[in-house]
Amino acid sequence: LEQLAQMYRKIASARFKVKHVKASYLELLHLIKKEAEQMGVDWAGFEEDTPLYIQIMQAESLDQLHALIAACAARLMQCLEEMRKFVYRDEIRQLVDYLKQNFATNITLSDASQIVNMSESYLSYLFKKETGKSFVEYLTDLRIAKASEYLKTTDWPSYIIAEKVGYENINYFGRAFKKVTGKSPSQFREQVKNKCCSSG
Repeated sequence: LEQLAQMYRKIASARFKVKHVKASYLELLHLIKKEAEQMGVDWAGFEEDTPLYIQIMQAESLDQLHALIAACAARLMQCLEEMRKFVYRDEIRQLVDYLKQNFATNITLSDASQIVNMSESYLSYLFKKETGKSFVEYLTDLRIAKASEYLKTTDWPSYIIAEKVGYENINYFGRAFKKVTGKSPSQFREQVKNKCCSSG
């Protein structure tokens, strides 16, 4: 809604004639409708006696155009919020279960969006809202948790552990591990050994 408001202010300040911006608002309507359909929203509920595209074509002022699109976007957001309460939490839970089993594969947000049949942008938003972490942060935490377990229970070198938890690049693995734990893999393993020795 804020982006729509910014666009409205720019168009208004540029003093474009209404007839010159209707095509842009029709494109916005198309994008909103496409997004709604991808998310399973019943678009028919958005249409009243007069279809929205006709209302846009008939609008006589920039204010009318903006009001139509803003109301449409706000209504979509309300529908999605209601759907999230009753449907999408289960979808996120299923995705989390999938990630826990397949974190070592090269799974991307795009792959995940196809698994749960959502757009990438909405999945990114919803995943963060439901788990408190971004998709990448959550996947990284799963990988580093398993890597920590391997460092504690095996004598595998770091490059083997990196591969087993989904990192092809050992340097990237080292940076990710340190970002999460505050220590490099070798420092972490050394600390574990020292604790075992002192407790023994």
